[in-house]
Amino acid sequence: MWGIDGTISSPLIRRTLDVVTAGSGNVWRTRRSASGSWQKAVERLDTAATGDPGAITAVSSVATINRLHVVGLAGGSAWYTRRRTGASWAKWAQPTSTRPSQAGSFTAVGCTAVGDAVHVVALGDAGSIWHTSRTAAGTWQKTWKRATPAGAPGPFTALACLTVSGRAAVVGVAGGELWLVSRKGDGTWTAPDRITAGGPAPGAFTAVAAATVGGLVNVVALCAGRPWHLERSAARTWGTWTPVPADASPPVFQAIGCVDVGTALRVLGLASGKLWYTARADGTWRAGFADLSGRLTGEPATLVAVDGA
Repeated sequence: MWGIDGTISSPLIRRTLDVVTAGSGNVWRTRRSASGSWQKAVERLDTAATGDPGAITAVSSVATINRLHVVGLAGGSAWYTRRRTGASWAKWAQPTSTRPSQAGSFTAVGCTAVGDAVHVVALGDAGSIWHTSRTAAGTWQKTWKRATPAGAPGPFTALACLTVSGRAAVVGVAGGELWLVSRKGDGTWTAPDRITAGGPAPGAFTAVAAATVGGLVNVVALCAGRPWHLERSAARTWGTWTPVPADASPPVFQAIGCVDVGTALRVLGLASGKLWYTARADGTWRAGFADLSGRLTGEPATLVAVDGA
């Protein structure tokens, strides 16, 4: 994808990492430049983006050509805003898609981009997964549609949204296991496929993040507060679970996020409400997580959700 700052390098590799967090009911944003420096002052989105969705408890983000899109969860509903390079944030608004009564209140949200279209997924009542999308022209899908069929494993308790081979996909947590669901060309969804690694899982997973890096699906999931990494090969076989990063002892995390920036997997974690960062490039992890709390100013005392774009 192209970067929110419009920077392009063949083959359209984004170099700037946008980090969006939720805390104290608000949404916050900071950036990591291509040179590795962090924007020191954290921006509060719901000050710049007029409109009051209420206390936001979860957040997801994705970048398209010169735009950063942010989806938040407030009062059991999904809310959306965006920013174009050189412009202010759009007013917070709920997607105009009609939400069926059986969807109930949403408890988690995720988003991804397919071209210039933004796809949003949410966890509804009974752990079902629901989907809507927004075109580049700003038109929302008419109704939220269920992405998990009746009889699917569940209830799902956490999810992550990503793009795989030009299609929206979801990695969900159900019963401590991970499942992959993909959107087909006709708008329907595949049956959930259990993610089975080449070796045993470290235990029951409680949270998940996912991104496609170099055409390969990468999953980062939390087990007992420790992040673990799994990659799917070009032959569509899963590797083995490895701790993130393998040569360090990270803190106990409560939330996790990841994104592909600069052909590297960027991993963001929240531990004791503070933001941490690490990365994996060419199959190698950097030496441990970096605690960003001392590098940023203006963020709330405790963060509860994180995502990157």
